[in-house]
Amino acid sequence: MLTYLFEKRNAENPDKPLTSMALEDLGGNESASGVSVNEANALRLSAVYTCINVISKTLAMLPVEVGEKTKEGINVKPKHPLKNILNLEPNMRMTAYFWRLQSTAHAAGWGNAYSYIERAASGRPLNLLPLNPWETEPIVKNNGELIYRTLVGTEYFDVPAQDILHIPALGWDGVKGISPIKQNAESIGLTIAAQRFGSRLFKNNARPSGVLIMKDQLGKGSKAASNLASAWKKAHGSDGQLGTAVLEGNIEYKQLTIPPEDAQYLQTRKLGRSEIAGIFGVPAHMINDLEKATFSNITELNIFWVQQTVQPWVTAWEQEINRKLFLPSEKGRLFVKFNLNALLRGTPKDRADYYGKGIKDGWLTRNEARELEDLNPIESLDEPLVPLNMTTPALLEEQSKEETREEPEEEPQEEEEDNDKEETKEDDDENGDKKP
Repeated sequence: MLTYLFEKRNAENPDKPLTSMALEDLGGNESASGVSVNEANALRLSAVYTCINVISKTLAMLPVEVGEKTKEGINVKPKHPLKNILNLEPNMRMTAYFWRLQSTAHAAGWGNAYSYIERAASGRPLNLLPLNPWETEPIVKNNGELIYRTLVGTEYFDVPAQDILHIPALGWDGVKGISPIKQNAESIGLTIAAQRFGSRLFKNNARPSGVLIMKDQLGKGSKAASNLASAWKKAHGSDGQLGTAVLEGNIEYKQLTIPPEDAQYLQTRKLGRSEIAGIFGVPAHMINDLEKATFSNITELNIFWVQQTVQPWVTAWEQEINRKLFLPSEKGRLFVKFNLNALLRGTPKDRADYYGKGIKDGWLTRNEARELEDLNPIESLDEPLVPLNMTTPALLEEQSKEETREEPEEEPQEEEEDNDKEETKEDDDENGDKKP
């Protein structure tokens, strides 16, 4: 199967060439706007492409750590072989970034991402090979067993569920995700129709179509009408480049189509872009729509983006990897974690306030703060600082006991002071006796 997956094949049938129009209509759902909507032509919309791209590249660039749960806490295991597969090379032809980028795009666009897990004899994963979501189908057999049937070349393969890494989007049957593009074909189809309308409009030099009315009576068999139409098209059509049309005789031009401003063309395009961003859960500023973004709320919008859009995809990836890629003896003890710290960083001022409070309150060491800023540790900065103006009842009681134990040591000094006073009194008495 590995050979089939990376074999060079020509998908085109010589008897039926794959034109751009054929690819566009392949497997599409026709919307009320008359546009056939599928993942291929939806990606031609800048909003759809940008939404899928920004989600995919965010998941692709995150570092993945392999950790171990112990009694002492979490122990990071950088030498685990799975870390190289997830961060460096999942298979012989792809980097980890490109594999995660493509897989997340499949999940966000088609609703499902599939990767075949090639294992060693011990069961340890060796390669992760992406499969086309439009050629792979999960099937529940009569006995309840789940398998994945995938088409590779001209041959179908039935793969056990434990050998397929499956990242689904929202779904209904608990097995397969649904395509957000086909599920929202009406909204996307309207946006595609508006884009095509604009393309045709500007192709004809932004001039609406109309009719030429000849008020003079023409004789039977006259070619005046056809000659006039030909002259008009030559001077004023798509190839006329806004040439000047000269009309002879008693002729009137009447516009038939609605002007773009009356059809609210720009508003329709803007609304379509906003709806598409909502479908994918992407804030408007992430697709370069800064109309409602300000410098005061951009940080909060970025945090919202991480929490509401990125984190759910991260959770789906983590849980599927933990379920499929660890050996049975490692499950529950070892786990993977996507590092989101870089995405959650605020402005330098916000980070300084955060680190400062953590260090002063004692729950963050100075070296831990340096690690969060990708700085090397410094010796003697591993100990947490303890605020002197804050304590606990136990510490107060211990401090009181220590003060009580120290009090008897000061009594001899008081006795010496009393002796000095008595000696001074005796001296005064002796001096008083000597007076005449």
